[in-house]
Amino acid sequence: LDGNFQILSIAKKDEEKGETQDKIYKPGRVNSINMGREGDLLLFLQRIRDEAHRFAITFHRRRRSMTFMRSALDTVPGIGQKRKKALLKQFGSIKKIRAATLEELSAVPGMNRKAAENVQTRISD
Repeated sequence: LDGNFQILSIAKKDEEKGETQDKIYKPGRVNSINMGREGDLLLFLQRIRDEAHRFAITFHRRRRSMTFMRSALDTVPGIGQKRKKALLKQFGSIKKIRAATLEELSAVPGMNRKAAENVQTRISD
């Protein structure tokens, strides 16, 4: 990127320490910048911070849930990436896969009776 950019960071107030406002920090400064409790710039920075937090939290929740789904199906012989994807697409969750009948599992594209039996045996409650 070309241009002259200023870097700032924002920290939420710590009410347990008696802080009454968010803190703005700039590299090279020891103390935080006092921006008051209101103002368009402060609101803008808070919204950027909150959106970054929302994005990160959503990413980690999705990653954690996908890890759970992957690990439950990884123990099933004969179930590779394509069948796992097909099962999750059809049922939406491991819980619903566990509740499915042998016929429902066998009807999933790419599945056969033996693979469906393996799924029922390995991921049952």
